[in-house]
Amino acid sequence: MWLPSEEYAGHGTRSVARAEAAGLTARPLAETLADVLSWEEGQDHPRGAGLSDDEERELIEMLRS
Repeated sequence: MWLPSEEYAGHGTRSVARAEAAGLTARPLAETLADVLSWEEGQDHPRGAGLSDDEERELIEMLRS
């Protein structure tokens, strides 16, 4: 997960012990990613992050060189 601000640094290292103690269970990563991708593909809004198609092609070409 990409978090755009340094204030979120270390976010992925936080303990989930309290959530688990409250009964929360984690879904398999593959299931979560498939659902997020499906949701994202159905969205019709401009994205504020990521590369444009041209930027992606340029980067791929640079990496192949």
